[in-house]
Amino acid sequence: MKRHALKFVPLLVACGLFAWILSRTSFTGALESLRTADLPLFLAAFLLMFVQFAISTFKWTLLLRRKGIRLPFRTLYAIYLSGSFISSFLPGRYSGDLYRGWVVARKTGRAYDSAATVVLERVSGLFVLCGIGFLASLYWVATTADSGLLFPVAIALGGIVCMIVAMFSEKAKNVVAKLLTFLQLGFLVSPLTKFHKAIATYRGDRRLILQVLGLAIGFYAQAFAIIYLLMAAVGGDAPYVYVALVTPVVYLLEALPISVNGLGVRESAFILFFGRIGISNEQVMAFSLLVLLNRTLTNLSGGFFLLARNAEWRLWRNEKTATKSGIAKKRSITTNVLRLAGRYLVPRFVRSLYYCLRFKSLVSLQADIQLSKHIRIGRGSDIRPFTRIITTDATIQLGRRCGLNSFIFISAGSAPIVVGDDVRIGPHTSIVASNKSFDDRSRRISEQSKIEKGIAIGDDVWIGANVVILDGVTIGTGSVIGAGSVVTKDIPPYSVATGNPARVIRERGRRRRAIPLEMISPPLVEDRRAKAEAR
Repeated sequence: MKRHALKFVPLLVACGLFAWILSRTSFTGALESLRTADLPLFLAAFLLMFVQFAISTFKWTLLLRRKGIRLPFRTLYAIYLSGSFISSFLPGRYSGDLYRGWVVARKTGRAYDSAATVVLERVSGLFVLCGIGFLASLYWVATTADSGLLFPVAIALGGIVCMIVAMFSEKAKNVVAKLLTFLQLGFLVSPLTKFHKAIATYRGDRRLILQVLGLAIGFYAQAFAIIYLLMAAVGGDAPYVYVALVTPVVYLLEALPISVNGLGVRESAFILFFGRIGISNEQVMAFSLLVLLNRTLTNLSGGFFLLARNAEWRLWRNEKTATKSGIAKKRSITTNVLRLAGRYLVPRFVRSLYYCLRFKSLVSLQADIQLSKHIRIGRGSDIRPFTRIITTDATIQLGRRCGLNSFIFISAGSAPIVVGDDVRIGPHTSIVASNKSFDDRSRRISEQSKIEKGIAIGDDVWIGANVVILDGVTIGTGSVIGAGSVVTKDIPPYSVATGNPARVIRERGRRRRAIPLEMISPPLVEDRRAKAEAR
């Protein structure tokens, strides 16, 4: 019970700090300052956020290459943004680093090396952050005789230096190993040794260390510029040196896992520190809201990359599976982003208008058709509301003058779906060109391979309502599929099929042979004869 209650502590801390802020601030005045904020300055700060991430990604790339891990820059940039999105929902500001290390470890199979690069990338940044804050505090003390922030920054800098020395020191590693053994945590000694070995490879590479530190200086110069621009956007007059002094303290405070993504902690610290130089609480509150909005918009882009990466992982997991067309091809992150944008960001009516104009067909504005170059609709076709058509990599080809009723679902994975001309499909029909292997009982079904063969439907076919057409099926020209059928095998041309599974009951053009009533229901015949004799 206590463990579950601790999950709500960060949320309670954030709510409590916000209550304290509202008690000291006129919320109406803060909204007024926010309404009159300078939009160009906010946009400049927003763009600088992406430059920041690019600098950090390049720093991380250098550390990975030192380990022989070569991943494309765009891939690491997407992973970095995804980690920032994840940290928005977890305690502390740097909790997304766990995701970054996990993704690279899963992609390369080198868990300790990926963890070492993530830790060094973050620790080098904290060292530079505290160092800049310490120098700024010395300058501030020399010019204003205000030493209130000098000691906290100096203590933080000393702690970071001790952490770096401990990570590279063999003696410190041995001391920690003995302490773990004494505490009966000996199972952690081996991971500690492997992690220390991964860290130690950077110890003698002075050129790389200087490059990493230089990039960290550029990163935090951008961070100070963002804070300065956002404060200027609400009319606050904060010297750049004071921003360089305050920002390290605020960053270190919001990194503590006592609040959700530093909410409340960040805003309280800004009010305390910027209030010392005469900036009103209302302006600081408006500035804090701009900071939150800036980070939220940036993190949302990271969430979009996260969706794209999940789609890529699903494909990567199944790329070794043989299909009818061969091995599935792995898509790039850019392809995934464009595909997700076409599916989720472009409104349905815009996609419908696109298909209407491009293929000269009638597509309902309420139809949900994925925006993809693989979907082709024949001229003169009619697609009714709430029909959904999606594909991954395969072609979905609808012939000319086809009629698709409402609530139809058509889905293709890596195998095509080809529909001929003059085809009529009834409502609530599903056409799915994908199946799943489930023969191996030692593995979960979700981990087993996909089977994708494709579906072909000939010309002049009539498919009734609530029909399900499964993968690998070919329906011949001129066939009729009865309502509620489940088509699992090929249907010959000019056939009438119905049932679950669908079976051919006759051919078109041939009259059905009359079946005597006695063969259908003898008791019914006897009952009718008895009534006739009684009359």
